[in-house]
Amino acid sequence: MEAWRGWVDKSSPRSKPEHPHICFSRQSAVPDQWYFYIWDADFGPVLFKMSTYAPYGLWVMANGHEWAKRRLASKGVGFPELDNGLWKVDDPAAARRACSALGAGHLRGLLSRWLTVLPSPLTLADRRAGFDWSFSVRQLEVSDTAVFDRPAAGRAFFEAAIRDNIDLGRPDRVKVVFGRQVVLGPKHRTPGAFATQVITPGTRARVDVSYKTSHVKAYFKEGKALRVETTVNNPAHFGLKKTLNADNWHALRRLGEEVNARFMAALGEGQGALPDVATLEGIVLPSTHDGQRAPGLRFGDPRAMALLASVASFKHVVPGLDNKSLRRHMAELYDPAYGPRQATYDLRRLRLKGLVERVPGTHTYPVTTSGRAIATFFTNLAARAVVPVLTELARPTKPPRSAPSALAAAWRDYDRHLRELVANLARAA
Repeated sequence: MEAWRGWVDKSSPRSKPEHPHICFSRQSAVPDQWYFYIWDADFGPVLFKMSTYAPYGLWVMANGHEWAKRRLASKGVGFPELDNGLWKVDDPAAARRACSALGAGHLRGLLSRWLTVLPSPLTLADRRAGFDWSFSVRQLEVSDTAVFDRPAAGRAFFEAAIRDNIDLGRPDRVKVVFGRQVVLGPKHRTPGAFATQVITPGTRARVDVSYKTSHVKAYFKEGKALRVETTVNNPAHFGLKKTLNADNWHALRRLGEEVNARFMAALGEGQGALPDVATLEGIVLPSTHDGQRAPGLRFGDPRAMALLASVASFKHVVPGLDNKSLRRHMAELYDPAYGPRQATYDLRRLRLKGLVERVPGTHTYPVTTSGRAIATFFTNLAARAVVPVLTELARPTKPPRSAPSALAAAWRDYDRHLRELVANLARAA
């Protein structure tokens, strides 16, 4: 057969070491690997890779998530997908049964179905004579997906766990995660690099920890769920066998599930409750409570900040807020023309946000415990941190005669180095 091939034409006058001249032509070629991309009724997309030379190696790649999804669909169980997994399922028990049911027999059935259809270097006579493939597990990936009711809280938990677990790849931590002894002695050494990798393509962080040729990784999938995946590339490193049969299959799956669980436990060590990002969003963004829409209290907005300062005031600890007292506070802090309709509007959104509550049968609004804490925190944060720091950072680059704060000095130093770098790049160009 013929195929397009390219080569570097070193004899061409246009060819230079830094810019080689590439030529292409149709040439006779003998493929050494054949790839077959198949759509299977049970497994969906499957790849078969065959060698054209002895001993005629064969590789098959199939996805268990796709198998589980087709099994659920055949039983009428609805689910929205999460890439190659499940996000939500109408019948969680059925999903658990489907995921746990996949076994070595299903993979052998896939092989039997397609090896009778695909072109094969082994003839029927060869197989009858005892020449056939012996199947083993080259790589097995076991994943565990934790879906959060509030994805923002889950992402905050994961990012906090990354900061606290940079040492997961140390030999003593690898021993805990993978359940295997790691030897670093002068005579005997466990092969492999032991280090935690934090990979950040864009804003999507991922944590990788390796043991020999196998590894486990965690990442936040599609902004909805925390995915942990253990990939076993050599079962012998864990005292297991590769042969594709029921016993080895169950042992490998159990290994992956145990590593995932230990890895999740290691990530959760020292972590408190999930950081509730929804609390911040519920205050500063519009929200809905019992079907009623509550406008947000945007941090930095003059009216919202004055309203929070009014809630934090101690003048109404005993009597509580009402329309009149709120107008008095807001006239001092925000606008002398602040009127009754504005106060009614603001009392309503404070109530819906949970910062105040209304005494039944009255127009009095005591401040809730959490409301006072939130209002005091926002007010202090603006007055003591945000406004002073922004004022310093907004000053000219040249520092004043008085000694600047450490933060302002560091910012000016950064700004100076950045300007020098840009100037040097401009000169080099």
